[in-house]
Amino acid sequence: MTPPNEFDRALANLPAVADNGFSAAVSARIALRQEFQRNMLLLAVAAAAGMVLFFMPLDELNAAVGRIAADLSNSPPVAIALGMLVLCGLYLRTAEAE
Repeated sequence: MTPPNEFDRALANLPAVADNGFSAAVSARIALRQEFQRNMLLLAVAAAAGMVLFFMPLDELNAAVGRIAADLSNSPPVAIALGMLVLCGLYLRTAEAE
C-alpha cells in the first residue's frame, strides 16, 4: 500500500489544469447545500418544539419537565454519562491549547 505523502509528492509534479472556475462553483454549491440542510434541520426542530408548546397545556408541560428532571437527577447512568462528557470536553480544550 502506498503512503498518502507519496501520492502528494507525485501529484505535486503535475502541471495545473485550468478548470474555468468549475471547482470553485462545485465547492460553492456544496457549501450552499450543506447550509440549506442545516437550516432545514433547525426549522424542523423549531417546528416540532413549537407544536409541542402549542398543543400541550403549560401545567402538563411543567409537570412533565419536573418529573423528567427528578428522574434524571437520581439516575447514576445519566450522571456517569454527563461526567464523561465534561471530561471529554476538558480533554479537548486542553489538547487544543497545546
